[in-house]
Amino acid sequence: NWDALFKTTALFRRIALEVGDALGYRYPYDLDERVSSYLQSIRNLKL
Repeated sequence: NWDALFKTTALFRRIALEVGDALGYRYPYDLDERVSSYLQSIRNLKL
């Protein structure tokens, strides 16, 4: 279910930002954007 996948990635992003900030880590926004774009492209494939 694509909706569940995208909701899960949004939840992960939110938690990772909070935990990473608390531990002094920078969130990899560029990687997040690339993975999100890849997932969208797979979702949009006409199979």
